[in-house]
Amino acid sequence: MTSKVISILAVILLVLCLLSGGCSSIAPAQNLKAWKDLIKLAPEDNTKKEVKKNPEELIPAREKGESISIKLYFAQADKEELVMERREITRTEGIARSTMQELLKGSDNPAYRNVFPEGTRLLDINLKPDGTCILDFSSELRRLENGTEEKQMIDAVCQTLAQFPAVKQLVFMIDGREIDIIKGEVDFSSPIKVSQ
Repeated sequence: MTSKVISILAVILLVLCLLSGGCSSIAPAQNLKAWKDLIKLAPEDNTKKEVKKNPEELIPAREKGESISIKLYFAQADKEELVMERREITRTEGIARSTMQELLKGSDNPAYRNVFPEGTRLLDINLKPDGTCILDFSSELRRLENGTEEKQMIDAVCQTLAQFPAVKQLVFMIDGREIDIIKGEVDFSSPIKVSQ
């Protein structure tokens, strides 16, 4: 008899569960939809997401498009001395790179001569925290004619970059490789000091 009672109680319990739990298929879908709507309406957690800004937004408004006067040094056409030329360029974060690009372009003045062989490009420039500025040039730099041109090029780069107090010394590279000599007048095996 006890097994009959247990069986009857189990059947009654099963019927109650079915009747109370989920006979209606419409209500759970509405509840589920309501939870999805609540999740969509919940405010976003901004502490976990990284805000991406356009690089233009990182430059203060007063600096956008602002120009800066830089000093560039070129060789005189028939002399060993260097002459300074002022040029206005747009202020950028990598001002030393922009300045070196301007130096590589040369001067519009026919009395001045570019200190770099034609076609020389700046491949990279990197300023270390200790003030060492690493300059990586293309292989055309090896086409300097003689030791005098080599010294003029070094002096022009040193004087041009000396306007930036963070630059203390220069390391020259060609095509990503350290160099010891180009024409033999200057020892490139150790950093070249910049006089400010």
